Amino acid sequence: FNFEILTTGQTNVSFKISPVDTTAPYVAMIIDKASFEEFADDDAYIEDDLAWFEEEAMYANKTLEEFLAEMLNTGVLEDETDGLIPNTEYYIYAYHMNTNGEVLSGLEKKLFTTADFDKADVTFQVEVSDIQHKGATINVTPSEKDAVYFINAFTEEQINMWGEGGADAYKAHIVALRDYYLGMGATTDQMIANLCFVGDKSLVLDDLKSGVKYYAYAIGVNDNFLPNTEAQVVEFTTLTTDTSALTFDVEIGEVNSRRVVYEVTPSSDMEGYCSRVMSVAEYNDWDEELLKQR
Repeated sequence: FNFEILTTGQTNVSFKISPVDTTAPYVAMIIDKASFEEFADDDAYIEDDLAWFEEEAMYANKTLEEFLAEMLNTGVLEDETDGLIPNTEYYIYAYHMNTNGEVLSGLEKKLFTTADFDKADVTFQVEVSDIQHKGATINVTPSEKDAVYFINAFTEEQINMWGEGGADAYKAHIVALRDYYLGMGATTDQMIANLCFVGDKSLVLDDLKSGVKYYAYAIGVNDNFLPNTEAQVVEFTTLTTDTSALTFDVEIGEVNSRRVVYEVTPSSDMEGYCSRVMSVAEYNDWDEELLKQR
């Protein structure tokens, strides 16, 4: 195969693949370098590809032969792919395969790197106030009043979910949001209008967990809803819920197929509480923390 990288942008690449054998069908795909190199060798990666083809064929209610007949390429392929991550190394690769899933050649690949993120000369002052058990207010003051930016708060676990974790997570999350909403048919203008802010902003978060450390942050975005600054991050921890000494006496009255009458007597009238009836099966599906949230 001969690979040509025609153009690269922050999230897209256009390319041309010219096989020596112009009649033999082949797989042509793109994968980030880091993910590709997690496999022991090219054969292991091709085996993973085939497993994915079989899974996709099943979801599409097609045989593997039907799926591959639609997916495989022949002759010269000139195409463009979007949804890539800026400043990231990728491989474009190809190998011959027939519609029975038989691999007919070795894997060949070419490395390319997407364009870097834009860099705007903007910083953010981030402060967290009114910290509660399950909420807090993030206050952001940008150095440039016309700067467009995004606000959010991550747990440590959430940081490790995006990109390579750490400082990379905040940019990776923006890119993933962009891809998700583009897939839903939204425009980047709509994303900026509905997800971003300009000028000073105080954002109330009311769906946090108690006693958990969070990383509140603000990060600038450009007109294409891609990050153009580093994230400014502030740590905070929500309040821990105190355990009450309250106890209850519960008496069950009339029970029939549709209702139950019960009476709850708390050990003190000075504290509020809630009660409900649920099936044993439903109760067993919830741990104590989830029951409290519900």
